[in-house]
Amino acid sequence: MRGTDALSRARVAELMCLADECTIAWNPVRTFGSGAGTMSIPAASKEMIRWIHRTLGTIESWFKDCDFTGLCEGGERGPNMAEIVLYQFLEFTKDCYGKDMTVGSGQKVVDVNGREAIEEFPKLAEFYDAFKTRPSAVRDLAAGEVAGDQALKAMQTWA
Repeated sequence: MRGTDALSRARVAELMCLADECTIAWNPVRTFGSGAGTMSIPAASKEMIRWIHRTLGTIESWFKDCDFTGLCEGGERGPNMAEIVLYQFLEFTKDCYGKDMTVGSGQKVVDVNGREAIEEFPKLAEFYDAFKTRPSAVRDLAAGEVAGDQALKAMQTWA
């Protein structure tokens, strides 16, 4: 689950760091931008979304040659821990906060390497769609794994 050689293990560690970075950076997004936050500063929330998009852009570039069919239910491989953390972030932001982070702005931006690029994440969307077919990724409403209506309303109200 961590890779078969030193390079693949390093890639898993790097992906784990980036997925964790996205998860950590989400806190100011929701704090300053959603009804679940403690203070409304929409500009700060939007700026943090830009930073998350930069991180997702890096992950997207790593995924450009990946085939995620093996990750689907019944596929020939299980996810590694970094993929689980990344999926958790993407699912949490979409299901709880109504923000699909696999959809970029579609605008031309300057990436972390100073290159112009269109902000879109089709490989992240492919990854997310493949992973969510796994039975282990399905949330159980009866077990309390889904936020209640009142909490969802607050989380999905954006300034």
